[in-house]
Amino acid sequence: MYGDINLVNGVPWPVMTLEPRWQRFRWLVASVSRPFKLRIIDAVNGSDVSGSACRVIAGEGGLRRTPAPFPAAGLFMGVAERYQVVCDFTPYAGRTLLLWNAFDRRRMKDVPFFCHSHLVAKIHIAAAVAAPAAGPVAVFNPVRPFRPALDAVLSNETDIPRALEMARNRQCTRTFRFGRRRGHWVINGETWHSARVAASDVGHNTWEVWCLETGGGWFHPIHIHLVDFYILTRNREESQVHEYERWTPKDVVQLDPGAEVSLLVRFGPHRGEYMFHCHNLIHEDYEMMRSFRVVRTESGRTNSTALPMQFEPTLVQNLNILYDLYDDPVNPNYGPQRTTSLTPLRNSNDSAVQDSLSYSISRGIYRIFYPGGAPGESPLLRNVTLNPWLVSLPDGNRCALRQLPPLS
Repeated sequence: MYGDINLVNGVPWPVMTLEPRWQRFRWLVASVSRPFKLRIIDAVNGSDVSGSACRVIAGEGGLRRTPAPFPAAGLFMGVAERYQVVCDFTPYAGRTLLLWNAFDRRRMKDVPFFCHSHLVAKIHIAAAVAAPAAGPVAVFNPVRPFRPALDAVLSNETDIPRALEMARNRQCTRTFRFGRRRGHWVINGETWHSARVAASDVGHNTWEVWCLETGGGWFHPIHIHLVDFYILTRNREESQVHEYERWTPKDVVQLDPGAEVSLLVRFGPHRGEYMFHCHNLIHEDYEMMRSFRVVRTESGRTNSTALPMQFEPTLVQNLNILYDLYDDPVNPNYGPQRTTSLTPLRNSNDSAVQDSLSYSISRGIYRIFYPGGAPGESPLLRNVTLNPWLVSLPDGNRCALRQLPPLS
């Protein structure tokens, strides 16, 4: 699941030729499990180039307020993390550089490093800049601070100082613990298999402080859907937040072994159910994933901006599928099965269903939920504890299903 050949845009060890000027890179770690610690070095003497030539300007959620220095030891990136980096290659005209994956003994202690795991790409810097096809940009001010979109919905005077105070005092709105339970990767002791909502009362247009924790065994790149967030502390210390992470809008955070992070998470006007999960693909496939529900709240900072949503959540039952699947999608003893061989589990009294819905887990179930309504599907899908689309309606009625015509 790590591999011994690094690919860049699908190409092993590519070679690129760049002009000796400012260059902008967009880096995404799209590996299955391997994190990277990226640097740019001189191909002849191995001296670092990125520390002096490069700056970090953006994360997953967009541009930073100001560029951050490139970390001297390398830019650590977990699976699914994205950063934008600009580098001034003017002093390196005619030189050859290497995009290099450095080894981190602490954060990569369980990651196999093969003979060429350090090699990512080769960069030839041309001797001169070609004549531009168009004139320079008329107005450009790289010194003026940029205002990230996340800042537009958070107040520097009230929200951010209050969130920092909460993080310092360990006043977490919610705490999620990532670990193992009975051989399964779990969040607060459960997996997606339980189909229970981990946080069902998140207010739209509000912010919360989320605290994420893990034990000493593994690292987890945690991806929270729907939102952008700021990293407030690592291991309860603001000083342990890496400079390139600090006040960078993000939606993925690297949770190191035995570590804690606190996040300022801002929820927007969109209500409904969203997921958060470990982005190590093996952990994700093993259902290290939970959901949270964003609901209407009168305490939202900008409640008037809320978008209209479906008032009565219902269920399209002929499209909701509850399938009995093989135990382990990466176990060589279990090959892919044809869809026709997967039987919907309709009978809640069936032993296979009971086994799948109880701990300890010995069978895998994949659930696919859609909003809507139609007759004739499994009664399990009307079970409020199993189907997250069934919620309390504003009038207090439970699971008021409207029957809709089948979808064409």
